[in-house]
Amino acid sequence: HRREGEEPDPPYADFPNGFGEFVDALHADIKIPSEHRVRGKQFVAEYQLYHLHLGRDRAPVISVMIDLHPEGEPNRHLQRALDEWQKVFDADEQECQEERRRAARRLGGASGTNPGNNTSDQIHRNTQATTERKIWDPYHPDIMPSIHFYGYSGSLTEPPCTEFIEWRVIDKPMLISPGQLLQMQTILFNHVDNKCRLTSNHYEGSVARPIQDANRRPVYQCTCRDFLADDDDRRVCTRREFRLQNEAEAEKEAGQGE
Repeated sequence: HRREGEEPDPPYADFPNGFGEFVDALHADIKIPSEHRVRGKQFVAEYQLYHLHLGRDRAPVISVMIDLHPEGEPNRHLQRALDEWQKVFDADEQECQEERRRAARRLGGASGTNPGNNTSDQIHRNTQATTERKIWDPYHPDIMPSIHFYGYSGSLTEPPCTEFIEWRVIDKPMLISPGQLLQMQTILFNHVDNKCRLTSNHYEGSVARPIQDANRRPVYQCTCRDFLADDDDRRVCTRREFRLQNEAEAEKEAGQGE
């Protein structure tokens, strides 16, 4: 169900299993490490895209696990979003430093700044300066590398943990570089507001809600046998399932060998 008004149209998606309409995206979130596990594996991070259907009491959330690229290559589409978050991080940190300088002047002291404390200088970024505003696609294939998912009915992972979420956990992770993971950790864990107050409530490098008991909730899986992309055919489905089965068996054998 789409929002109405004069504002620009937000991104939107259609969802199977009872929604039957396009649903607007509300916001994207990053959790470190992942809050879900796929085949027992916890990932370095998780991308969550929240949607709200105004005519229902349920909110579908698309969740994508984030893993490190085996060759360390960056995710260029994700980097565009990281660049925007970095701008907010840097602007708030600059305002914090200005507030410290003002406080030091009121006390008759020195500038009160310490260049070594500027966390944004301690991380590697691929930020490209630009004056052109471009549309960022939260469903880009580099962000969501599959249309198939595990689904279940659950709750928000933050207080008040209300149970009105329809989770769609994509069956394939997006890949990022170690430098991008470091940038996300820095932005998420070290952000301060303009009053120099830390805004993160992380604990020991984690903002992820601990794994919860399923409480007999059914978890289903939508595969290429349930629906295909527009340019796929059934032969693609067979090859994809064969590959996923081999990957699952390899992961199982690796886990037994540890």
